Amino acid sequence: MHRRLPSEPGSLLVSMPAETKRPTTWGLFGLALLILAFPPFDLWFCALLAPWPLGVSAAASRSGAGAFWRFTLLGVGVLLGISWWLAETSLFNLAVVTVVEAPIFGLFGWAGWRVLRQGASVFPALPVLWTGNEMIRMNWPETGYPWALLGQALAANPILVQVADLGGVLAVSFVCASAAAALWAQVSGRPGRGPALVVVSLAILYGFIRPATLPEPEAGPLVATIQPGFDQQLKDRGEAASLRWERCFGQVAEIAQAFPEADLVVFPETMWPFSGNSPYSMLVDQRSDAERLEDQGPVSRALAANQENLRTGPLGQLKDLFKEQQTHWLLGAPALGVAADGSATLLNSAFLYGPDGARGDRYDKVILIPGGEYVPFRNVLPEAARDWLDRMIRAQAGFVPDVLPGAEARVIEVPLAPGGSPQPIGVTICFENAYGDYNRKLVAQGARFLVNLSNEGWFGTSPEFDHMELHSVLRAVETRRALFRSTNTGISCLVRPDGSRPSGADRLEVEGADRGVAGIFGARVPLYGGSTLYMLWGDALGWACLAGSVALLFAAGRRSSRPSVP
Repeated sequence: MHRRLPSEPGSLLVSMPAETKRPTTWGLFGLALLILAFPPFDLWFCALLAPWPLGVSAAASRSGAGAFWRFTLLGVGVLLGISWWLAETSLFNLAVVTVVEAPIFGLFGWAGWRVLRQGASVFPALPVLWTGNEMIRMNWPETGYPWALLGQALAANPILVQVADLGGVLAVSFVCASAAAALWAQVSGRPGRGPALVVVSLAILYGFIRPATLPEPEAGPLVATIQPGFDQQLKDRGEAASLRWERCFGQVAEIAQAFPEADLVVFPETMWPFSGNSPYSMLVDQRSDAERLEDQGPVSRALAANQENLRTGPLGQLKDLFKEQQTHWLLGAPALGVAADGSATLLNSAFLYGPDGARGDRYDKVILIPGGEYVPFRNVLPEAARDWLDRMIRAQAGFVPDVLPGAEARVIEVPLAPGGSPQPIGVTICFENAYGDYNRKLVAQGARFLVNLSNEGWFGTSPEFDHMELHSVLRAVETRRALFRSTNTGISCLVRPDGSRPSGADRLEVEGADRGVAGIFGARVPLYGGSTLYMLWGDALGWACLAGSVALLFAAGRRSSRPSVP
């Protein structure tokens, strides 16, 4: 039927199917499709459909405010349905993420109401608005929350994920929303079906051709990791250090038997068992060279003694397992030390040690977990509010997180062959794995492959592990570099740059389980070179869609201000 849109006297006459009178029903349909697209359901093809009913719901809303609030509530449903595993750490964490991120979904509803209700072509409007909205969610507030993206769900499809090397995860999302736009145009008779189908068809064609164009990789290093399987409570008890060391050492001994020629042995995030006042804890000094040279006092003596303790103590025990093999060690550890201003610091770091037990390079985690490693905006709060917040957090978690971020993304140089030249590798820690642009910077600095150290023991055996695996596939495709994952409880694996999910010998499984288990994993990492368009321009597509969304909103405002057609 035909009707005049009631909300603005100057709106155009458009064809509006009767079913669009039910925006809430369409919204719930889209919500269900989004949830089904992600683990644990893994029905990735639902992501190709979800933007269609959600776009209809936005277009059929009675007002912009109504669309905003409906989609804010739908955003709550999306976050609870896809990220419920955050509650494994604390219901408070899940609540905070939901409250902060849900209104961004509301912005999509409002923008969709402004742009899509006026009879405009659904392509490129729907994919531009959707991808621009995901760009906001990836970057705001602070480091954003890059989960529940359409492209993340499509990482489970080895064909459609290939476009990630053109524009990252958002390129995959754009193709996904284009498929939904084509379906919407087909069902409603709106314009836009043809160009939307062209985009999807080109993406499918690219997905079939691109893997075959990858060059033959060079034979890379043999990398092995322990997967201790520590319960998070055991890990957090300081008195359990000896128990944790016993398990770690035992697993390294297994590696020495299974992979005696290992070039690099990795301990996952914070799995070095010694911390605090232990003589084997990791100590750092972030002062300038001049300040370190001038200091001949207790700080310098403590740092020197710590290095000698490590070399002759646990590191000596580890390297003795490998006899003459020139094995290097990459150890995920909490680090204590002295900041540039002389104050005490706590960092989440990865330390490189050579075959002789001497410390080499170090990487400090840059993108920290809000609420888990630091409190966002804490330092700008009034003192009374800050004290209240600290008390509340301490009551919830038992401590106030105050980890210091690293300075920048930087590679670690590892001499992976006797007498060979150093090989740069890109190390990320924990959910830095979820940020494509961050990993892109590491490869731009020359990283031959990526290593992700992670401790996801907080999340039991939940779908969080599958989400991180999908992120890993995206990072490997975006940069066309292999990615080696070293984890506490799973999923430890080798992700190859062809877009396939790791399986068989590329994945640690114990009696059929890939999470919540202890074991060892090793693989020879293939070395790829070359560049990709994503490495060249990063998330430019996302920024373009964000700018395009503003332009569409401006154009929609101009149309609505015209006089009514008599």
